[in-house]
Amino acid sequence: MFKKYKPSKYLCYLYFILPIVVMLNTYSNKESDIWFLLSYGRKVLTNGFPKYDFLSMHSNLSFVMQQWLSAVSFYSVYKVLGGTGLFLLVFTVNLLIMYFLYKLCMLITDNKVFNSVITVCVIDILLQTFFLVPRPFLYSLLLFIIIIYILELFVKKNSKAIYLLPIVSLLLINFHASMWLCLFIFSMPFLVELFYLYYKHRDKRISKLIVILFISFLVGFINPYGIKNMFYSLTSYGVDIINKEIIEMSNLTFKEPLDLPNHFFLVSLFILLSFMIFNKKKPTIRQIFLTFGVIYMAFSNFRNVSIFYACVLPYLSMYLPFEETNTKEIPIKLYISEIIIVLLILGININNNKYYLKNNNQKYIDYLDKYANKDIKLYADYNNGSYFEYSGYRPYMDSRAEIFIKKNNGKEDIFDEACKVKKGTINYKKFLQKYDFDYIIVEDDDSLYYYLKNDKSYRVVLKGKHKKLYKKEVK
Repeated sequence: MFKKYKPSKYLCYLYFILPIVVMLNTYSNKESDIWFLLSYGRKVLTNGFPKYDFLSMHSNLSFVMQQWLSAVSFYSVYKVLGGTGLFLLVFTVNLLIMYFLYKLCMLITDNKVFNSVITVCVIDILLQTFFLVPRPFLYSLLLFIIIIYILELFVKKNSKAIYLLPIVSLLLINFHASMWLCLFIFSMPFLVELFYLYYKHRDKRISKLIVILFISFLVGFINPYGIKNMFYSLTSYGVDIINKEIIEMSNLTFKEPLDLPNHFFLVSLFILLSFMIFNKKKPTIRQIFLTFGVIYMAFSNFRNVSIFYACVLPYLSMYLPFEETNTKEIPIKLYISEIIIVLLILGININNNKYYLKNNNQKYIDYLDKYANKDIKLYADYNNGSYFEYSGYRPYMDSRAEIFIKKNNGKEDIFDEACKVKKGTINYKKFLQKYDFDYIIVEDDDSLYYYLKNDKSYRVVLKGKHKKLYKKEVK
């Protein structure tokens, strides 16, 4: 049935509209991490690169701004166009992801258009369940796809594009340094295959790739924080408490809200492995190593499922049974109609403020701006701290978990302390005495929310549906 379906390549291109429309309507403007990233970008553009944390209330925490270039790009766009500008930036990067996914699939399939288009549409829609927000990982995914594309070009066609790998290294170390080592991890399957080709056929390309990778490693030193940036992932990932407490860092689970995304992952994994095992087209050495290496990463860390989609699932395109032969051109009116639909949806969403960046702490910030000063001692947790930081306050905590572990900051395991406070497993009075907070902003999933109800040292000055702002009583 599938082999009988032979659409024209022009019709195939129209299918790209599907993930674009999905993105226009599923974009999230409630991302909390963006606020500390905006603070980063503003800091770099006004004062350069800090060596100590400047956002939280804790002093002398050793600090590496490992995503500084991402932060600068986000802040620059936000300063000019606000939340809509951030959406347009994410939209543009998403289009680039689709483009390079298409180029990669076309390379893998030897230019089978429909196979490539269908695969790209599926992958990009699956990616919408992940980081459809302004985060550094968005840039990383794009660069990962480019890395795989360059390496595939080199192995299949001995392409000179391999000389671009050091440039990708330079971009990755500055856009998102914690992902920089992935350049070399993803290169390993290709090295293995080239070693095999050298052993069997005396193919000497292995030496060229090794030299290029060595140059790419040296290029990694071109960043504001040197070797600390290059190996930032070694001190920030694999931390038990972070993996346990932060949902995107957890392993495979079927608890909400990860149940549906993980089912999508398992279904796509099953389909790919079935084709690899039972299809007449046998996978290459590099595909086998890359697939199972990334599968291990995905089972270890939920966020890495998106890497599976971006870097491994494109190989599904080589197994699809479609073969397009009809090249009849589609009327230009159809293309124009599709563009008008996209622009209409975009315009309606902008007019309805769908892309407006939401700050769910604004009324609490307005209160503090009116009745307090910027140097108050403020308790805000992992989920709320970043909002106050962008407004000029220095809270106890924010969503930069790795900054608050001792092997990164060189001072104290603050993240562990914050988790114990939230769960009520430490004496809350000793905690409050330690920091002597002037104000406490707390949600109803925090033990302090309930302890403070009966604590006469603090009184409620502002409340919301699931959140309260407490002020310390002056004796």
